[in-house]
Amino acid sequence: MKKQTNPERSERTRSKIINEAASLFHHKGYTATGLDELLKNAGVTKGAFYHHFKSKKDVALAVINEVVADKVRKRMIEPVINSQKPMTAIRKVVLTLRTETSPPDLLTGCPINNLASELALQDKELQKALSKLMNEWETAWTDALKRERKSHQFKNPHEFCLYLIALIEGAQAMAKTQQSRKPLDVALKQVEKLLSP
Repeated sequence: MKKQTNPERSERTRSKIINEAASLFHHKGYTATGLDELLKNAGVTKGAFYHHFKSKKDVALAVINEVVADKVRKRMIEPVINSQKPMTAIRKVVLTLRTETSPPDLLTGCPINNLASELALQDKELQKALSKLMNEWETAWTDALKRERKSHQFKNPHEFCLYLIALIEGAQAMAKTQQSRKPLDVALKQVEKLLSP
């Protein structure tokens, strides 16, 4: 077994902190997660924490920019941006979200939505990071739909993408609130119909 170098060990510690913070913030909330709990769950010392981060807010920015952004890009953006048929790709993303995502994942809410509903009015820097990620998603889908010939079906691709994303995010918030996947199933089925060829 290869021995880890100090930089490798340091990066592993940083990743443990970020991943544990992402899980705690998602399931308990940012405010309800204490630093001591985060350190205990991640199995790191305060010294190790402060070597990588200045504060809990600093970790939250890393969670948004690295963990949440990675999930959104893999799940919602990458399957669409390089597709020859973006509307079909968006429909497939929605179908996958509805049929292949586990109920516990669906009923804990969207990571962007969870953090935004808790933090957007509390901290400008966190709000900007969340807004930047939403804008990336919005822009990616809009640019993809502008390339598609079927785009004449709607006059304004940007507004259409805003509508789709708002519908998806709203349905996820309802599913979390009601602890039922029904709102999400209904909304996503309507999106699938809307995007049918």
